[in-house]
Amino acid sequence: MNQLEQEKYSEIKQVVNVISIRVALPLFFVFWLLDLIYVPQYKWEFLALRCLIIPTVLIIRWWLQRVSTFHEAERVALFLAFMCASIINTMIFTIGQGALYGIALHLVAVGGLSFAPWSRRYFGLAALLIYGPYLAIEASYLDGSGAYSHLAVTTFFIFGMIILTWVIKSFREKMRAQEVSIRQDLELEINKRKQTEQELIVARDQAVAATRAKESFLANMSHEIRTPLTAIIGYADSGLDRDQTIGQRVDALKIIRRSGHHLLSIINDILDFSKIEAGELQVEKLPINPLQQVAEVESLVIGLANGKGLDFGVDYEFPIPETIQSDSVRIKQILLNLCGNAIKFTDTGSVHIAVQYEAISRKLNFRVKDTGIGMTAEQLDKIFKPFQQADNSTARRFGGTGLGLSLSKTLADLLGGELSVRSEPGKGSIFEFSLQLEESADEKLITCVDEISIDHDSGNPNTAVKLLMGDILLAEDNKTNQQLIRMYLEKMGARVSCADNGEIAVKLAQQHRYDLVYMDMQMPILSGIEAVYKLRDGGYAAPIVMLTANATPEDKAQCMQAGTDDFVTKPIVRQKLYEMTARYLQPAEQASSVDTAIYSKLLDDEPEFKDILQSYHKYLEKFHQQIIESHQSGDQAKFRRILHDLKGTAGGYGYPQLTQLAEQIEIQNKQRDRESVAILLDQLNAMCERIYIGLRESLEQQESKMNGGIMI
Repeated sequence: MNQLEQEKYSEIKQVVNVISIRVALPLFFVFWLLDLIYVPQYKWEFLALRCLIIPTVLIIRWWLQRVSTFHEAERVALFLAFMCASIINTMIFTIGQGALYGIALHLVAVGGLSFAPWSRRYFGLAALLIYGPYLAIEASYLDGSGAYSHLAVTTFFIFGMIILTWVIKSFREKMRAQEVSIRQDLELEINKRKQTEQELIVARDQAVAATRAKESFLANMSHEIRTPLTAIIGYADSGLDRDQTIGQRVDALKIIRRSGHHLLSIINDILDFSKIEAGELQVEKLPINPLQQVAEVESLVIGLANGKGLDFGVDYEFPIPETIQSDSVRIKQILLNLCGNAIKFTDTGSVHIAVQYEAISRKLNFRVKDTGIGMTAEQLDKIFKPFQQADNSTARRFGGTGLGLSLSKTLADLLGGELSVRSEPGKGSIFEFSLQLEESADEKLITCVDEISIDHDSGNPNTAVKLLMGDILLAEDNKTNQQLIRMYLEKMGARVSCADNGEIAVKLAQQHRYDLVYMDMQMPILSGIEAVYKLRDGGYAAPIVMLTANATPEDKAQCMQAGTDDFVTKPIVRQKLYEMTARYLQPAEQASSVDTAIYSKLLDDEPEFKDILQSYHKYLEKFHQQIIESHQSGDQAKFRRILHDLKGTAGGYGYPQLTQLAEQIEIQNKQRDRESVAILLDQLNAMCERIYIGLRESLEQQESKMNGGIMI
């Protein structure tokens, strides 16, 4: 039943109650009084009426208690109307022959019919039950008398009363419907206001909780950022101290670099979380070797684990797919977060990574298990929420921004996997990162450790590099970044020209053929994107690589659409910059096969310095021989001294390449990377031979010119 039917149902029950109790019982005493007055004339008639009233009331009361619908209530009311009409019409027939009691009958009928919320069908039946017997009585009185006009008038009067009753009833129904509608609207508005108030209360509580969480996060983040900044600033200042030894300065630089990477990871987490909140974080799906990511994570965190005296290792549960479709950067980010947390919260024991493949469900599982402090059920409910750690004491004791696990959870979802955790206080934790793999027709499984193929030099900044040859145009408006990138490129062996904005870069590129152009994406006057469009529209064919701090897929697509060949993100990582540059420039030894000789710029500009240059070559041969001998004998003092002399003199005699190579050997030697020093010494041998060839060719050319001049 709708609300209107419910109200009608309730109203009918009230009407029936009133008529059956408050009307029927007084009527019983009225008949008892009439019985006394008219005794003995109508004794039995009134006795019969009294006996009819009480059972009728009891029947109606019993029936009314068992009805449950609007139509059932109408039937009870219809029965009551029938019984009332029967009793009254019996009175009319017995006592008054219709004259006096007709008025009362009409009034009762109009009131009852209009007050009860009858449906159209039941209203017609009730009218027929009430007025039908009365008309029958009137007709019986008039039978044979011929006064049918009186019957017609009575009938017309009755129909008028019925119409009047219907009008009153319809008006009451309309008013009732309007009342119900207004009440419903009012209740709806009240409910809306209550709901709005409740939502406001919830929103207020959430806002307060979020504000407190963010305040705690900002406090932790401030601490986390200031900690590496303190190390960076402090060790940079100490590096300027003249009394420091080379070893101390190298150690300071390592700490600065390590602190800088830590600071960068914090900023990257914050940026990733902002992208997640804005719905802009995307992942790639490319063919990758998952064990390569595990190996890289192992190489990065094993030092942290060993520093705390923890046993760290990787457990392989073969077979494992050799190649999967996923995002290597995000997988590595998740594993680094999990391993970093495990090491942070483990003081004794071990941290292990387990790799396992479920062939039936096609799930690749990475489990990071530690023997650390563990977590309670209440703490487990919080760890995947942003800006939160297990509790405030955890943040104070161990530090951290509280974003790592939240980011890892979101990244796992974006990769089509899931991240879960099991933990007990004092018994350690197990974080499981599961990847749902796609179907692959040519899937190859690794069945033992010997089949694992991993590039152990991937991402290693200390890997020895070969010198490169070529001209590079660097367009960068930030002077500090320009100097840093130029230094990196020149140490690779390249010749570098710089431009402060896109407009200058376009002019330089049009005037000179460069082997490679590095273009910053955002620059004044003419942006990098606009400069690339302009160069490509003008037919410029040399490779262009975009430099930008906005490392989003949209930015990459925009750069590629403009015509760039590749994309390098800031902050610049030296090894990645070298790898990118090496794609487009030739190694020095490869270039030597095409252009074997190296010529002195000094001799080109000042031919009269021929004798001085010949003398230097004698010293160079001596330096070269002493460098090789001192390195082989292990005489580090002599080795460092001769390298320093070579670095200081080569540039002055027109050989900047030799200065750069000597400086690179000096740096690798200070870091005690003997493998890299050996590779660079091989490059030194090749470069010296090319310098000797260049000098001989230059002298021969000069003699040829002089002889030609005499002959003329």
